[in-house]
Amino acid sequence: MDDKSKHLLIGTAGHVDHGKTALIGALTGVDTDRLEEEHDRGISIVLGFASYQPVSDLDAQVGIIDVPGHERFIKTMVAGATGVDVALFVIASDESVKPQTLEHLEILTLLGVEHGIIALTKVDLVDDPELVELVTEEVRDLVAGTFLADAPIVPVSSITGEGLDELRGEIEALLSVIPERTTGTGFRMPIDRSFSIKGIGTVVTGSVWTGGVKVGDPIEIQPSGISTRVREIQQHGESASQTAPGTRTAVAIHSVSVNEAVPGSWLVSPKSIEPSRTIDLQIDYLKSAPGPLKHNQRVRIHHGTQETFGRLRLIGTDAFLPGSEGFAQLHLEEPLVALVGDRLLIRRYSPRRTIAGATVLDINPARHRRSDGKALERLEVRAQGDPLEIVASMVSDASLRGVEPEEAVRRSSLSREQLQESAGEQAWLVLADRIVDAARIEETIGRIAGDLETFHESHPLKRGFSSEEIASILGVPAGGSVLEAVLSGAENAGLIEKDPPFWRKTGFRVLFEGPYGEALEAIISESEARDITPLNQGELDELIATSIAKAGISRNDAGELIDALVHQERLIRYPGGFFQSARGHQKLVSLLKQHFDEHESLSVPEFRELTSGLTRKFVIPILEYMDSEGVTIREGDVRIPGPSLS
Repeated sequence: MDDKSKHLLIGTAGHVDHGKTALIGALTGVDTDRLEEEHDRGISIVLGFASYQPVSDLDAQVGIIDVPGHERFIKTMVAGATGVDVALFVIASDESVKPQTLEHLEILTLLGVEHGIIALTKVDLVDDPELVELVTEEVRDLVAGTFLADAPIVPVSSITGEGLDELRGEIEALLSVIPERTTGTGFRMPIDRSFSIKGIGTVVTGSVWTGGVKVGDPIEIQPSGISTRVREIQQHGESASQTAPGTRTAVAIHSVSVNEAVPGSWLVSPKSIEPSRTIDLQIDYLKSAPGPLKHNQRVRIHHGTQETFGRLRLIGTDAFLPGSEGFAQLHLEEPLVALVGDRLLIRRYSPRRTIAGATVLDINPARHRRSDGKALERLEVRAQGDPLEIVASMVSDASLRGVEPEEAVRRSSLSREQLQESAGEQAWLVLADRIVDAARIEETIGRIAGDLETFHESHPLKRGFSSEEIASILGVPAGGSVLEAVLSGAENAGLIEKDPPFWRKTGFRVLFEGPYGEALEAIISESEARDITPLNQGELDELIATSIAKAGISRNDAGELIDALVHQERLIRYPGGFFQSARGHQKLVSLLKQHFDEHESLSVPEFRELTSGLTRKFVIPILEYMDSEGVTIREGDVRIPGPSLS
C-alpha cells in the first residue's frame, strides 16, 4: 500500500461537451474516455479515472473521476459524484451556464459535497476578454448560496495550457486543508464496474467510502448477501495490500461471477449492513422543483451507484412545496444498502428530473402513521444528528426488550466500542445481545421480588416461577441477556434464590401447615395403608379431593398439592400416572437390595414374586422409575444393581 498521509478524490461535474475529459487529460496526461463509442461521439458515457500527481509537496494520493455530462447519464454522474472530496465544476467559457450545469450543481449540493473549484474551460475559443468576465459573473450568480459560493473561478484552456498552473495551485491548496477521511464503522465501496480477467476472475471497481479490507479478508456483496473473499487489490492502478477510504480501487474477488457483482451493488464488511426496504428520510425539496411533492408519489432513488424506485409517504403533511423541508418514509421496490447519515438523490419518475435530496435518518423502521406525533418527534431528534440521542431514543422506546447492539450501530453510525464507552454516561447496560436502560433493569429487579412475594401468598404450595415464566411476565426472550441481568441482579441483591428449576423469594419454603398439614396427613396415611401397591391417578385425585374437602381447602389447590408432595418426596410419581408413598417406595428398594445380595440379576417375573404378585401394570412402571434413579440398570430382559442401590 502507498505511504501517503491522505487519500482524496476529485470529481468533475458540468454540462455535456464543456471540456471535462479534456481538462483531466491536460492535468494528468490520461484520456479517461475508455470506450470507442465515447471517442466516436465525443462524450463520456461511463465513469473515467485518472491519478493526479501533485506538483507541490502535498503528501496525498489523489484521483480524479470523470463523469458524463449528458442528461441521459445522470445515474452515472451521481455514481461518480458520491464519495468525492472536491468537485471540479466545469463550465465552458464560450457557452456559459447550460441545463446540466444547473442540475449538476443541484445534485452536488444535495449530495452534501462541501468543497469545490470552478474551471472556466475553452478560453482559447473566446476572443473577447469581457465575455469571460461576463461568464464569470453569471457563474458567481449561479453558485450564490451553495457550497461553491466562495470557490475560486479559474479560466483555463486544455489546448494552450492557459490557467492550468493556477488551477493546479488552487486544487492543491484546497486539498492540503481537507482532513483525511475517518475510517468509519466498516468497509463500504459502491460498485460501478464489474468485469472478468483471465486467470484472476471477477474484478469490481469503485470509490471506497469508508473502512478498509486486506487481501484474503472475507467480504460481502450487498444487497444480494453473497459472501466472498478478497483475492487482489489495486489502488489508482497500482497493487496494494489493503484499501483506504477516499481511493479509487479495484478488487478481485473469489468464486463470484460478474453477474453476481453487478454495478449498483456494494462491497461491504461482513454483517455490517442490513439492506433496507423502508427508510426514514429528511427531505430537502428543491426550489426549482416543478410543483409540490405529493404523498405516496413514486420516485427514482439514487444512492452510490444504485438506482431504484420507491414511494414517499410524507409525515405530518399532505405535500411539500418547492423549497421546503420535511420528513418522509420511503418504501422501496428493491432493498437499498444505506446507513444512517447517508445522502440520497431523489428524481421524478417521469419525466426524469432531480427534485430533492434526502438524509437517511433511520433504516428498516416500523411503519409510521402520517399523523403520529411521537414518530415526528423521534424523526426531529434524529434530524439533529446526535448519534447518542438517537440510541437513547431507541433504548427508551424499546423499554425492557432493549436494542440489539448491531441494530444500534446500523441505525446510529456509532461503533460498538463507542456504545460501550458511552454506557456509563448514558446509564445503559451494554449486554451480550442487548443495550437496555440500567434504571429499567433496577426497577424490574424490585418488581420480580414483589411479584414472587405476591405469588407465594396466593400459591403457598408452589415453589415459584421458572425462568421461562419470568421471561413471559417481563416480555423478554427466555435465555437472553436481559433476563439474565434481571435474575442475577435480584439474586446478588439477596431478593430471590434458585430452587431449580424455579426461582423463589429468598427464605420462602413450601410448608404444610394448618389445613394443608391436615390434608397431607390424610393423604400420606391412606397411601401408606396400601403398603407397596401404587395409587393410580384417579384414585389419588379422589383421595386428595376427599382430604382437601375435610380440611376446607379449595379444589384449585389439588394440582399444586400433588406437585408439592412429589417435590418433597412425600409421594413418588412413577411413569404412567402411578403414585407411591415414600414408605412404600423405600420398602420396594429394600426388597431389591435383599434380592441382589443373593442374586446377580432380576427378571420381571422375579420382581412380581418379590412383591407378592403385583401386576405388570404396576411392576413395569416401578422398574422403569428404579432405572431412572440408578437403583437398577436394565440389561436386555433383566436388571442388575445400579449405583444408587448402595
